[in-house]
Amino acid sequence: MDLLPDPITKYPDIFIRIAPATDNVTINTDDTIPLFANYSDSLLKFASIMCIIFALVGIPGNLITIIALARCKK
Repeated sequence: MDLLPDPITKYPDIFIRIAPATDNVTINTDDTIPLFANYSDSLLKFASIMCIIFALVGIPGNLITIIALARCKK
C-alpha cells in the first residue's frame, strides 16, 4: 500500500527538467501537467514584460542604494 504519490510523474515539467538525473529513475513525460496551462497568452506576455520592467528598475535602484550607503560615513 503506497501512501505517497508516484515520484516525479505527478509534478509539472519544470520540476522534471531541474530534477537530478539518475540511472535508476524512469521519467514518464506523458502524465505531466503543463505549467501555466490555464492562463491566456496575452496575460503571460503581460506578466513577463512587467517582470522585465521590474528588474530593469529594481537593479539600478538597489545599486544606487548600495552606493549611497557605502558613501555614508555614519
